[in-house]
Amino acid sequence: MELSEPRLSTGVEPLDRLLGGGIRPGVFHLFYGSESCLDPLLYRILVSSLLPVGMGGFGGRAVYLYCGSYRVEKNVLDTGLLTSLVKASGLDPGEALDRVDVFLAFSGEQQMQVVEDVARLITGGHGVKLLLVYNIASLFRAEGRLGRERLARLKQVVSRLWQSCAEHGVAMVAGCRPKFGRKGELPRPEGGRYLQHLP
Repeated sequence: MELSEPRLSTGVEPLDRLLGGGIRPGVFHLFYGSESCLDPLLYRILVSSLLPVGMGGFGGRAVYLYCGSYRVEKNVLDTGLLTSLVKASGLDPGEALDRVDVFLAFSGEQQMQVVEDVARLITGGHGVKLLLVYNIASLFRAEGRLGRERLARLKQVVSRLWQSCAEHGVAMVAGCRPKFGRKGELPRPEGGRYLQHLP
C-alpha cells in the first residue's frame, strides 16, 4: 500500500485544489498579492502547520522569516491576528506560539546572515516542518527594479533556504507583493521572472 504524502491546507479550498491538495513538504510555494489578502492567508498556513498530523497539520515547529524595511507604524508580525487564528484552530496559544521561531531582516545584509541561522535551525533536527518567508524579495529591490547584483543575492537566498527545506522535508512558503506591468497584463511577483518560474 502506498502512503500519500501529507498536505497542509491553505484554508482556501479552491487554492488547495489548484495546489493538488495543499502545501507539500519539501516544495517551494510562492503566493503574491495585496497585503490585505496575503497576510491572512500566510498566517492561516502558519497556524495550520502547527496542528497535529491527525488534524491536517504538520505537527511540528514553524519558522517565520520577515524581510522588509522597519516601520514604526507597522508590526512585523500581527500577533493579534495570529493569536485569534490559533484560538480558532483549537490550539493553546502559549504552546502553539512557543513552536514558532521568528527571524527578522531589515536589510539585504541582515537577510544574508539570517538565512544561515534559519538554515541551521532547519537542518539541526529541531522538528521544523514549515518555513514561511514574508516579503522574500523586498530587501533586494532598489527603486522599483531588481538589479543584476541584487537578483544574484536574491537567488542565493532562495536557493539556500529551498535546498535546506527540500533536503529535510520542510515546506517552504513565501509571500511577496505583486509587480504591475502594462495595462491588461497579469501582475508578476516582486522578484521578477526568477521567482515566477521556480518549479
